Amino acid sequence: MKEYFISLQNEIGFYYNLIKYFLYFCIGALFLFLLNYCLKIFNFLFSKFSKEKLISHLNLTLRFLIFAIVSILLGKIILYFIF
Repeated sequence: MKEYFISLQNEIGFYYNLIKYFLYFCIGALFLFLLNYCLKIFNFLFSKFSKEKLISHLNLTLRFLIFAIVSILLGKIILYFIF
């Protein structure tokens, strides 16, 4: 019985570390994406205003919001089915 609990503890520790590093990766990737997006916005604000650039930035913002909402919902659904 003792071996079972030791084995279970080792498995949980492995999955915990896997999830932890995956979350670190996701947070880092999101930070890099947002940093790149902010640099594009500052570049847009300090350059000449044009209708095409404005529409392009609005389109990118809308796609990011849709991506974030779908990602959150998909993550919740996956966690709901797992747990």
